[in-house]
Formats: sequence, C-alpha cells, structure tokens
Amino acid sequence: MHVHFLLILAVISLMKRASANCSKNNTAGENSQIEMNAQKGELASPGYPEFFTDDIQCTWYIYVARKYSIELEFIFFDFGNSQPCSTTEDESYLEVRDGVHRDSQQLGLFCGHARPEKISTIGSQMRVSFKASRYRSVKFKATYRAVRDSPPIVLVIAGVSTIVGLMMILLLLTLYLKRKRRNCDEENTNECQNQENEQNRPSGASATQEEHIDLQFSPVVERTNTRKQSFSEQELGTSCYKNQRKQSQSHGTLARENLAPVVE
Repeated sequence: MHVHFLLILAVISLMKRASANCSKNNTAGENSQIEMNAQKGELASPGYPEFFTDDIQCTWYIYVARKYSIELEFIFFDFGNSQPCSTTEDESYLEVRDGVHRDSQQLGLFCGHARPEKISTIGSQMRVSFKASRYRSVKFKATYRAVRDSPPIVLVIAGVSTIVGLMMILLLLTLYLKRKRRNCDEENTNECQNQENEQNRPSGASATQEEHIDLQFSPVVERTNTRKQSFSEQELGTSCYKNQRKQSQSHGTLARENLAPVVE
C-alpha cells in the first residue's frame, strides 16, 4: 500500500508540474521546472495578456514523442528596448535551446520588440528560459507542436545514393561506348590491313593468272594453226582439182580436135 501511495503522489506531482505555467505565485523551484509532455501546448509570460514587471525567471522543459521534432511559434513578443540581448540580471530575455540541458545547442536569444521567427529543433526536446526584469515591462505568448520527422539523414542518404547511382550508370555507359569504339577501330584496322595485303600481293597473283591464261590460250592457238593448215590444204586441193580439170578439158579439146575428120 505504501508503494502504491508513493506512486500516486509521484503521478500527481508529475501532472501538476506538467500542467503548471510560469506564474508569480509559484515558487522559484516550480517556475524553474515546468515540464510539458503533450504533443502541443502554450507558453506565456505571467498574467498574459497583461504586461509583467516583476523580477522572475521561468524555464520550460518540453518533451515530445521520439522521431518527432518541436516547432515553436510566437504569437506575441515584446521585451522592451533591451538591445543587444544580454543574460545579465538586469535584462529581460528569452532563450531557446535544442535540448533540455544548460549546454544544449542554443537556437536563439531574443529581446526587444521584434517577434522571433519560427524555431525548430532537431531532437524531441526543447528548453525555453524566460527572464523578466523589474525595470522593464514584458509579455509574450508562444505555441509549440510536435512535428513528424522526415529524417534529414535519410534524405541525404537517398540523395547521395541517387547521385552515386547516376554516376555509376554514366561510368558504365562511357566504358561501354569506349569499348565499342575500340572494337570498331580494331575491325577497321584489320580491314585496312587486309586491303593492304591484297594490294601488296598482286604481282604473284597476276603472274599466276597470266600463266593460266597462256596455258589456257595455247591450245586455242594450236587449234587456230590447225584450222589454218586445214584451210590451206583444202585450198591447195581445190586448186589442184581446178588445174586437173583444166588439163582434162584441154586434153579433151585436143582429143576432139584430133578426132575431127580429115577432108581430102
């Protein structure tokens, strides 16, 4: 029972601190340990929208779920003419850090009349410190909300992977084109060498062809000579035949003359 009672008190205390806000009625310990665990909420100076002129300091510790970041947006901001900003005891300021520790990265130190731009953390925790001076009237109001992370690291990795992939594709394409061009050059070189070899070979080849031509035409020449000889023999036979016929005709004439009757 005692353990359960302590747990109930702890839960009640946690709920009280989580729902507490910066107030001049709170003790210094309560104002310096304002925890906010919801996914969205509000921060404001004591008595907002009234100006506050009391010497007080409040610190908010904001926690949201993991894989979320925190976005802080100011609705109103007026810290007087305290420029440049300083964290001395006599100055009013608002400080925002990316984390809940004193040495967490500072996202901004604000004062004066200008309303700060929207502030975002990298992690899921934020520390907001408010300091008011009794010598200057101040007031502010801001809201925060949890934002689902689209991890920058993942985006960077995806972008780098895409660039590396494109570079690899270009490299492979370049190597392929170079290899193809080299193969074409080798083929052209072989063709040129073959042509040169053919041009350098013609003496032996033509001689062989001429020999073949001579060998092929030699029987033709012999046939031509044979045909010429046969033609000569035929002409000679014809001429002999003609001479014999003339002689026979002449002998016949003489015979007929010899056979003519003698008239006394």
